[in-house]
Amino acid sequence: MLTKEAVKEFLIYGSHSKPEFLYRQVHSVLGERFMGSGLVTEHISSLWEAKRSLFNPAFHRSYLKLSMETFNNSTEASMKRLKRMADGKTKVQMLDEFSRLTLDIIAKVGFGFDCESLTKERSKFNDAVTCSLNGCMYFERNFWQKYSLIPEVSTRRKQVKSAIRFLRDFGREIVTKRIQKMNEEKDDRHDILSYILKATNGLKDSSFGMTGVLDEFITFFVAGMETSSVTLTSILFHLSRSEETVKRLKAEVKEVLQDRTFVEYEDLAKLEYLNAVFYFLKQVIKETLRMTPPASATARQCNYDVEVSGYVVPKGCTVAVPFAMGRREEFFSDPLTFKPERFYRTMIEPHTFVPFAVGPRSCIGQQFALMEMKVIMARLLQTFDLRWVPDQSTDFIEEMTAKLKDGGLHYLTICDNDSAENDQL
Repeated sequence: MLTKEAVKEFLIYGSHSKPEFLYRQVHSVLGERFMGSGLVTEHISSLWEAKRSLFNPAFHRSYLKLSMETFNNSTEASMKRLKRMADGKTKVQMLDEFSRLTLDIIAKVGFGFDCESLTKERSKFNDAVTCSLNGCMYFERNFWQKYSLIPEVSTRRKQVKSAIRFLRDFGREIVTKRIQKMNEEKDDRHDILSYILKATNGLKDSSFGMTGVLDEFITFFVAGMETSSVTLTSILFHLSRSEETVKRLKAEVKEVLQDRTFVEYEDLAKLEYLNAVFYFLKQVIKETLRMTPPASATARQCNYDVEVSGYVVPKGCTVAVPFAMGRREEFFSDPLTFKPERFYRTMIEPHTFVPFAVGPRSCIGQQFALMEMKVIMARLLQTFDLRWVPDQSTDFIEEMTAKLKDGGLHYLTICDNDSAENDQL
């Protein structure tokens, strides 16, 4: 039901609920509470509204502005890591590198700790996040494997359950220590956890206790790491097919940053080809999200009989609203061609481009993600020349998100800023 009317009815009006059965697979995995009833999975409207109201200020522009130092410091650490592999011969799986970086950022901005994903080749926290996500999808798609007696499968079940327990125990330890510190001295940190604890008086508010915080702890890591890293990898995939776009991006980054390696908050609005206006997705990022959105769809359960575009949808039915509307020819000309300029000061027909969803349950972290991706892309283009490894698959696979099958392999070389010949991605 890819119509603007469907988007308005099921997303914008906010009259229909998220279907509970679709989110059971991430609420608990193999009997272990995973994302629980976090902001993404909560299907009871009244409870979700209370949580959204609590978190909204933490994602306001003025609050996120305080995160710019973390965005920059984490990105700089990632650039140093990538430089060790930038010999023009080593194949670098950019999805893995972006996952490490975005995990590091959400750990610091969200909860004020270093998960060591950039400083150690193997991070226990990073491994636990990856194991949990992969296990969640594997056992949902292979339902009967939950009960298999095959030793390898049994071992995998134990690993996934152990990883989830590790993440929640780790989160509980962080929250407990932070509450103790709040009670002993003034906490002047500006991460999301500090905001939650201050807003709930150190979790003394009975409506939001430790279990709720741990649900959000897992939710923020899944949403904050996975979608951004996948989108960044997709950006490189599309840029690898457009040398002119790469040249224009590099020239613009050079013009804005000059020789600086720290991206200021004020720089973000100047990176016009990345995002011309802070509140609107523009051009390269926006075109990537149009063509290859990280999430395939969102869904709503009808709370009453409704007629949409000539179809009657009975109460209780589940309706999927695909994010692939941007690939429809009636909404975008030449939809399968990567054309960032289509978004340059062009009025896009409302409700035809919804990569973060729209309406009251739109993604709360979209501005966080955009700021993060702009800093990362600016510094990556400033530092490296990237060349697509030609023998890899260009297929996308659908797991928790839609991602490149081979992870976006690239050869990296240190950028020669004095040469105009090294602009091929």
